[in-house]
Amino acid sequence: MANNNRAKAADLTEEFKTISKDLKDSVNGVLAHELSVGDAAFIKIENKIVLPFNPHTQYEYTLMAGAKIDDARLLVIARLGLLAYWGMHLTGVDIDEQVPSAIIGTNFVGADANNNRTYTLQNAQDNYGITAPAVVPVAEADQDFSDVKALGIHPGSGVAYTMIFLHMKDIGMLVAANLVRTGHHYQRNTNGMFRALERKRFTKEVFSEEVRGILYHESMHCFLQTCKLAIYNTYLAKLEAGNLDEPYTLLDTVVVKRVPVVPAGAAWLSAGITIMNEVLSIPKIADNVPDEYKTLVEEASVALKAVVKAGKLGASNLARFEGMAAFAHGILAELAPTHSAVNAPSLLKLADQHIGAKAAGTTLGRKVLRSD
Repeated sequence: MANNNRAKAADLTEEFKTISKDLKDSVNGVLAHELSVGDAAFIKIENKIVLPFNPHTQYEYTLMAGAKIDDARLLVIARLGLLAYWGMHLTGVDIDEQVPSAIIGTNFVGADANNNRTYTLQNAQDNYGITAPAVVPVAEADQDFSDVKALGIHPGSGVAYTMIFLHMKDIGMLVAANLVRTGHHYQRNTNGMFRALERKRFTKEVFSEEVRGILYHESMHCFLQTCKLAIYNTYLAKLEAGNLDEPYTLLDTVVVKRVPVVPAGAAWLSAGITIMNEVLSIPKIADNVPDEYKTLVEEASVALKAVVKAGKLGASNLARFEGMAAFAHGILAELAPTHSAVNAPSLLKLADQHIGAKAAGTTLGRKVLRSD
């Protein structure tokens, strides 16, 4: 029988309850935003989308919120391209990443003098994160977006704004596919396919990381996750039905070669299958691979194709292939320790969870190295 004399009520103060509630509300807000747009990061205040979307109004707002002229222009061109090619899908935005155009007319004042327009933010907009009054002079030549061709060349990259507009046709699809593949819009260290497209289109990597952030992350982040995924999922459906149409038929070959993608959560399976197929192509090793793994690699290939075709993990039971992937990792770690798959985070984690299977692979790898 418990000694109730040792019990003491865990009293909670009102201060704790207040702070705890505030923190939960904040965290829940971030969670709701993450579910809405695809990740928890918020775009910069100046990159929020102005609704209804109008290029000139977006430009004015972005300048007033603190952006440089070149960056403001870049954002507008990027959104123009995205909406021109993918507007049928990009029909909703997250409430925390939009600004109503009404506040532009009531709080931003434009005055013309000496071929310049000086925009002044009269009132702070705490609800939208704009708290510092700003005064921004803009030359007359920099004010108009009615003729994109007249904008000329983007400083720094040396790329015409018209080509950046065209570039967004493929970026819309790459971002959508990357959300399926990694759960992120764009990451500097892992998204080589964006830079590969630059090399193909412009003969070299032309954009700085700051510019890539605007083009590949900020411009599209504000749109709802379901809208962005619709670009990719519609492609899968049309590909399956054999009736691809524009803008899908206009995609660059760099993009076409990279879709469909392996959805996030199945990267370990893709790596494991690749390793096993390489292992089984070498008779000396294949003869020592357990029959169950030889059968599983065939079944795993079918399961992976189904996941890729669906564009998500869904209800697929991939757990039964984990041991096979860990076994493959054990072999590869011995035979080719510098191979990129050896340090793949998803495969490393799996190998640590299935120590027995990894150990069996390690033993076989060492046996091969000793020429036993």
